[in-house]
Amino acid sequence: ILGFISIPIILRGIVSLIMREKEREMTYNLRKERIVIRPPKVIGWIAVMEMLFCTTVLLIILLYQNGIEFPVVFHGTESPVVFLGFFLFDLLGAYLLWITLVWQVEVFKNEDFFILRDYWGRKHKIHYADCTSYQYRYRHQEIIVRNRIKNFTISYLLVNCGILIAALQQHNVKREKDR
Repeated sequence: ILGFISIPIILRGIVSLIMREKEREMTYNLRKERIVIRPPKVIGWIAVMEMLFCTTVLLIILLYQNGIEFPVVFHGTESPVVFLGFFLFDLLGAYLLWITLVWQVEVFKNEDFFILRDYWGRKHKIHYADCTSYQYRYRHQEIIVRNRIKNFTISYLLVNCGILIAALQQHNVKREKDR
């Protein structure tokens, strides 16, 4: 029962931290020329904590796999499935940390383009004239920007995401009907 109560409370706290960071960044960036849209820093910190926990558990499993008694918490961890599960969660944390550090969109107030840095670190200069339309999806949780070269999806939970929407509207990019 404690899990059913604590998980929603923890998730609500994380969303609250994300929204607070979005508001703080929005007021900070109002007077800047270059505004960066990026994943919230909270996600990076959660990924680091999750990776530390999973790596510690993996090290304990590897070090005590010969049957040396360890506290009851880790009893029966010699199963390869348990090792694989923690390893996959460790990779998930590394992926989230990578996205937090690398992925971003740079929006310029007085330019006719924005720069998208993808998951591989490559920069794509996208002109607003090349954007054909944008659309909200999943009750305004995601934004799809359609481009002549490539379509891309942006989560609305990203910091400063509203600035990209304002720039798209300013450059007369058509808004499609929401899905």
